[in-house]
Order: sequence, then C-alpha cells, then structure tokens
Amino acid sequence: MLNQISLIGNVAKISSSRTGGGKLVVSFTVATNEHWTDGNGERQENAEFHRCVAFQRGDKEGLAGMLANHLRKGNCVFVQGKSVTRSWRKAGEDTDRYQTEVHADTFQFVGPNMDRYELKAAFQTGAK
Repeated sequence: MLNQISLIGNVAKISSSRTGGGKLVVSFTVATNEHWTDGNGERQENAEFHRCVAFQRGDKEGLAGMLANHLRKGNCVFVQGKSVTRSWRKAGEDTDRYQTEVHADTFQFVGPNMDRYELKAAFQTGAK
C-alpha cells in the first residue's frame, strides 16, 4: 500500500506550536491552483488549500525547526508526506469533526525566490 502526497504550491498560512512534551510542531497551509477552460471557452480557476504539519522527531528540531525559522507566507514550496485524517468531538456536541492533513517528511523551496535560502536540496527529516 502507498500513502504519499506530493504538493507544489504557495504557502498561505503558517503557525507553530510546542506539544506537551516540548516538541516543535509547525502547521502550514499550501495553496494549489487548477486552471481550465469551460465549455463556453471561459477560463476557470480553482484553489485548494492543503493543511500540512511537520513534527520534531527526537532531540533535534529537524524539518520542523527549519520551517519555523525560514518558511514565509507566499513561498513556493514542494512538500511530500502522508495523508492523515484526525477526528475529534467538541465538548457538548454530538457530531464528530474531521481534519485531513499532510504529515510532511520531505520539503524543498522551489521557484524564483529559492536562491534567498541556503536550503537548495530537499530537506528530509531522516537526514542528519
């Protein structure tokens, strides 16, 4: 079985936080765009927003730390990871809520602005 998501898009939103154990978690949203011409010859566009998450693994901040320090809104990025759906229920509600997100394990800045960064090769959480 294969659970792998690959995205190239622009960063729309960034937030970072620490877990109860003090580990760094960086959440960010990547916007991807689809363009097509409809039956009337009119150009159409649709944007999809993908929630992505990078976690600190072990003692080193790794990918999460790099993203917390260098990721900016508007950056064009390549993200690869697995699709994970979480579910929860708010107190006092009878309805389950669901959130699908990409747990990132590979990341790369792409596009014309990537030369601003020293990070030209894909950064993988397993790399030392």
